[in-house]
Amino acid sequence: AAWEGGHRVPRLARGPGRIPAATLRKALFTQVDLMATCAEAAGVALPAGASPDGASDWPAFLDPESAPAKRTEALFQGTGGHALRQGDWAYYPKQGSCGMTVQVPPGPQWGQPYAKLGLVNSDIDAQGRVKPDAPAAQLYNLKDAPSEALNVIGRHPEVAQRLAARLDALVPPKRSTPKKTQAP
Repeated sequence: AAWEGGHRVPRLARGPGRIPAATLRKALFTQVDLMATCAEAAGVALPAGASPDGASDWPAFLDPESAPAKRTEALFQGTGGHALRQGDWAYYPKQGSCGMTVQVPPGPQWGQPYAKLGLVNSDIDAQGRVKPDAPAAQLYNLKDAPSEALNVIGRHPEVAQRLAARLDALVPPKRSTPKKTQAP
């Protein structure tokens, strides 16, 4: 799933004399940056092209309380689509989890059924089906609701439009092309 629950994972780091102990950083960090960050921490130069989308965030480890955030947005992909995280916002251009947790349209079930996960989402019923009155897209404020329980797209249409445009720029929507017909 592209929902935050599949991506929000704690990262622990230990480096006596380098990384301050007992500190917490809440800024966005993605696995895309892990290789470049570890290489810089080890003082190793990466070969050209080894981490084309990655950037080192080593300064954040050394000064977690005041180093500026390296990333302000991240693109997530589930088995059924993409999502965009930008700052405290998460945008999904369709219903469901963009994965197997809540499929739209429904498909073969694998993994844990939604009803057994103990999750709550304003657009999904207890059996894991999209509610009939659910909006066509989703917007979550992760600062106010990190579990993505409340879709606020109706309250913030301007944010949804901005994020939809950015997502389309990153992952252009698939357009169907007219079928060519053969001449008689």
